[in-house]
Amino acid sequence: KVCDELQVISPKLKLGGTLDWLGWVDGKLTLIDYKTGAIQYKGFAQIEIYGFLLKECLGITVKSTALVELRKEGGEYKIRRCPDRKKSISFAKHILKTYSKLNEFKILCDGRRRLSV
Repeated sequence: KVCDELQVISPKLKLGGTLDWLGWVDGKLTLIDYKTGAIQYKGFAQIEIYGFLLKECLGITVKSTALVELRKEGGEYKIRRCPDRKKSISFAKHILKTYSKLNEFKILCDGRRRLSV
């Protein structure tokens, strides 16, 4: 394990988050996000955005990502990886561009600095 519960904030991207776990898995630097509910498609985009934050803030490039669904009963868990990481990264980039444009539009319309999400 390299770290867990790492908070990263990017002034350039104007967002931040808390990374659940970063470490070496099968020789690859891997970012893991824990989910207490069912894993949805947006979780894969979220973890890629966390990867962008790591690169932007600390210069660290993640080679692999995974979501871990924690079951409430019995301590069971399920590990999921996006079947097409390239598409996941592309989708996350699209989300960041949209987020940036929404912030620009919000400032234009009402002078607020950030979009409340």
